[in-house]
Amino acid sequence: MLLLVGLNNSVLGSNTATQTVTIQVQAINEIAVSGTVSIVYDQAHFELTREAGQDLNGKTDNSSSLSWTTNGTNKKITVHIDGSDFTPTVKVTVDDTNSSGTAYVKNVDPTPRTIIDGIGNEAVSNATLTYSLNPTVTDGVLSETRTVVYTLTE
Repeated sequence: MLLLVGLNNSVLGSNTATQTVTIQVQAINEIAVSGTVSIVYDQAHFELTREAGQDLNGKTDNSSSLSWTTNGTNKKITVHIDGSDFTPTVKVTVDDTNSSGTAYVKNVDPTPRTIIDGIGNEAVSNATLTYSLNPTVTDGVLSETRTVVYTLTE
């Protein structure tokens, strides 16, 4: 009986097939911002932090966040505003606790500035953005709105 099984397999041939499989993972670079920023420097804030005869001081807002995903290496995130400078200086930094990169405090102005660099192969969700407003009495009374642009790039 064993001899018949052996003959049977050699007569019928092999039952195998091969297939070539190609996989590809392309570059993924995605960035998103969430939250609304509104920094209001008012009389109540001044009275809480300063007194008559002193110049204005800074105020911050950390109610927004930045998220990004990249499978690339040596990436950075830049920030700039569309339009002209804010009258008083506005700065921003990102909490880089969960990132492989290094964060910097940068002015928010029309020139793209690196706020975090050295990013690579990571997905970071809801990194806190902190905006700082530093008005002076010479800035006067004002209300300004600008679009802030974040870019994940080489």
